Amino acid sequence: MSLWFLHGVSADFLRDEFSQENLGKLYHESMWLSIGTHSLVLVCRDGQLDLDIRNTCADNLVPFERWLIDQSDAANSFIGSEVEYYSPEQYFSPKENRKTKLAVETLSNASIEADDALEFMQIELCALLSVIEGRSRGPYSVLVDDAKSIESLASDLFNGHDKEDEHAVNAAQHGNGRIDRPDLLLTLNAGLSRLASQALSGTSPILRTECHFWPHSFLGTGVANLALRNVASFLTSLTEDVKYDQRVNALGEKAFLINDYPVTKFGSHFPDFFSLERNQVSKSNNLDEIPLKLAEEFDEEVGEAATPITFFSGRDGFMNGALTTSAPLPSVLGGNSYQWNLGTITHEISHRILGGHIFDLVDGFLAAMLELQNSGPVGCREINEYFQDAPTTYSDYASKMLGRSLMLLSCLDFDESDMRRSMSHPFDFFIEVDERHTGDLEELLVHIFDYYHFYGTNAETYCSFVWLSWAVLPAIQERLFEYVVRTLVALGVKFIGRDDDGHAEEDDWRELAIADFCSVLAQEPLLSRLPMRKEIEGFLNDQDKREEILHYLETYEPLLVVFHMFFKSNKLRINASKDRSSNPHNRSVVRNGHKEKRYYHYRFPANVFVSEKPSIGKPKFSNPLLFLRDYSREEVPSAAQSAWLLHMLAFNLQNVGGQLESEV
Repeated sequence: MSLWFLHGVSADFLRDEFSQENLGKLYHESMWLSIGTHSLVLVCRDGQLDLDIRNTCADNLVPFERWLIDQSDAANSFIGSEVEYYSPEQYFSPKENRKTKLAVETLSNASIEADDALEFMQIELCALLSVIEGRSRGPYSVLVDDAKSIESLASDLFNGHDKEDEHAVNAAQHGNGRIDRPDLLLTLNAGLSRLASQALSGTSPILRTECHFWPHSFLGTGVANLALRNVASFLTSLTEDVKYDQRVNALGEKAFLINDYPVTKFGSHFPDFFSLERNQVSKSNNLDEIPLKLAEEFDEEVGEAATPITFFSGRDGFMNGALTTSAPLPSVLGGNSYQWNLGTITHEISHRILGGHIFDLVDGFLAAMLELQNSGPVGCREINEYFQDAPTTYSDYASKMLGRSLMLLSCLDFDESDMRRSMSHPFDFFIEVDERHTGDLEELLVHIFDYYHFYGTNAETYCSFVWLSWAVLPAIQERLFEYVVRTLVALGVKFIGRDDDGHAEEDDWRELAIADFCSVLAQEPLLSRLPMRKEIEGFLNDQDKREEILHYLETYEPLLVVFHMFFKSNKLRINASKDRSSNPHNRSVVRNGHKEKRYYHYRFPANVFVSEKPSIGKPKFSNPLLFLRDYSREEVPSAAQSAWLLHMLAFNLQNVGGQLESEV
């Protein structure tokens, strides 16, 4: 009897290469999907079939490990008598040196100061990169590509002790604001260490490696890590395809002509601020109107977008770092369910997209406050004049709007007399406000960005996936009110001004957002599966709580304006809703009494291996978000269904990183 471990293949591999007779033998004798790097496990008792498996793997350059198993004298007891390894020659003899240049240079340097912590971090980083390069084969070779992108960034940082490379700093700050080099290296090493120990454990020889995610200590979680990486890469490529960062930078330098936007009134809150007609704001398409040629002028400034190092974490759950992104460990075994679905990683990637831009805009506002503070005696009149002056560029406009949001939030912390006294030193005051509230502003803008671009303002899908994933957080009850406000701010993005449903500008977007949320709460799955649903409805129906919610929403209104005027891209939204592998014969499904169109077939019959049909089409798709929205809707987490889903994302996702539109 032979026990086979096939490396980096899905069940499609056997279905395509073997006859129905041989598939039937394997199916009945024993065959498992694994989520380790050896992703298919077979038990074979037939000598000819054993030979066929070996020849098929060799013909297709599929690495394998085969254990010859003998039955001992004891009943139902087996012992291994021989282990056979196979790896295609090309994996060991590539045309280019597999070891990184950085690793060679650093590891060959014998003179290292014992007290130089940064030097030790560099050595650890280089060793981790070498391990990843040495173990990543076949479909896992994309992990090497990701590591090389990170190596390039790390090299920029290493060579810039005195003057940090602009591209490296921008990338490091992207999504994290202020970060220094030791912290960056520390978090990067931690991420790479987790990736290597999870994804690349279980490589041959299997018995000499182990995964510290103990339920998968034997074969590791390579398939799950590759699936997570592919989702993150898809999202990264979406912004790169439409040149999102380049367009934001180009728009920021564009002259802001106040006469192009009818000014309706000055704000009713201190400080005074001109208010644009909301229907003009919601219809704006400033980002997409930046010509492609102009956007390309910022390619060098922006640099190449690198896929973050992704891994699973029981402690951090979904979390974005400067160069890393994590997902919850339970998603490995329960990714088929709402509560542990991988689709909500769009929120973390949205932090990566927006974080650096928000940091720059707030810095612009703080620079203006410093200039004002140094110009002489300052009071409320000078602050009002700053906000009333028409902005010169779009980045100036966005900076002022974010500054106004910070001002409104600070009004919640201080009474009016304290506020007015603080205006004599506006820079000192806003530095403290920045530390207290800019993180909250980024969080809200990320929710708006995520809902608009990656959920297409579909309230039912967004609230269902987000709230059922929040429901498993230990601290959700303590912050329930805060999460309700976040949701309503995001839902408000389609109601401010004039939306697709024809709501007039005079309609209160806040009330419309609340009504939208209430409608979703009254439907499945939230109706029966959200534990805190009644408590949320209590907030929305209680007069005092509702007034408090409305006040917060009014305070956050400038963020919706900033999004529409500066961060909104309909090109990105459209690309996030497309699937290049769509089946021309659309099918419809009924959910919650509503008929929805789906654009592709990728049903995978349970009896696929013993089907009498002459051929079964491969389930192929190019948009993992749509796939996850279809197949992460179960109430009960299932390891088997999750394994199937992870295999699809790891091996059947087509053209990860490909461009969706011929014209961007």
